[in-house]
Amino acid sequence: MIHINDDELKIIDQQNKILTNFILHYLSYKELYSKSEQLIGDKGFWKYSSDAHIMQCFNYWCMVFGSDKNNHTHWKRLSFNIDKGNGGFQVKLLNELKMNKSDWDGVWKDITSFRNKFTAHRDINYLKPVPYLDAAYKSVFIYDNWINEDILPFTDIDNLREPLEEFADDYKKKIRETVKQLLDMSSDSIPREIY
Repeated sequence: MIHINDDELKIIDQQNKILTNFILHYLSYKELYSKSEQLIGDKGFWKYSSDAHIMQCFNYWCMVFGSDKNNHTHWKRLSFNIDKGNGGFQVKLLNELKMNKSDWDGVWKDITSFRNKFTAHRDINYLKPVPYLDAAYKSVFIYDNWINEDILPFTDIDNLREPLEEFADDYKKKIRETVKQLLDMSSDSIPREIY
């Protein structure tokens, strides 16, 4: 039996909200960015909108995966997350990402540096490109699955949470449909002879 105290339950609840926001911004960014050339209207609006989404991704992700010293919602703040023997989240993370600790440390450093030097603060000498968030996106689901499958079932807590992967699949459909409607409205307003 795993014991989770009230403070840890609050952290898990906040993590779920934070990671949900990460997913919303990440998928919104990906869809807007992929369709940016097709969307009519001011291109600057679409660029700034997608930029705002991607910058928020870094901020939200770092609340759970960034510095464990400054973030009260960091995954290491939960006593059961400490690696003991073969268990623990970090072992699962590295196995599922098919990375070693050094690879993960590089991904982590790129993302946290970008957050620290560009999105949350601005280092005027910071000129590195925006890091890819593929591993960060996967880490969200690995963590959520770990909580839902490896932790909560071994507590006295009823786990009624929708897995974040299912939430992401639903939201992906919604955002694609929303952007499709924008594109359809755009094509309806253009005279047919232009096609």
